Amino acid sequence: RGDQIAFTSDRSGVPQIYVMDGDGGNVRRLTYHNRYSDSPAWSPNGQWIAYVARWEGDIELRLMKPDGTTQRVIVTEGLNDGPTWAKDNRHIAFSSLRGGSRAVYVVDIYTGMERRLTAGPNDAITPAWSQD
Repeated sequence: RGDQIAFTSDRSGVPQIYVMDGDGGNVRRLTYHNRYSDSPAWSPNGQWIAYVARWEGDIELRLMKPDGTTQRVIVTEGLNDGPTWAKDNRHIAFSSLRGGSRAVYVVDIYTGMERRLTAGPNDAITPAWSQD
């Protein structure tokens, strides 16, 4: 968002999600319950932050409000990374390691419906939506 920055820091001993004002002040930690949290991504409307968190062997895709409340799990299967928002504030593309290969998926945050977008033996990582 324009006035705040979400970032990952291991200043607590393990990577966690923080936000701060655009001038670097008012740093606040948002995640506490995970052994690992990373890859924060603001929704275009600023109402959500998508991120990944290690939980029981998987790395889940999760959402939370910018104040750290209303945290919810969106995707549990696989080792997920690199969430990126569509302009519609409803879909998130991400990479996921499942069944020995990494692919790009998209998930609807309201229905939880996922769709694999890439196929083949090659790994696909770091998706990014066009902002046109």
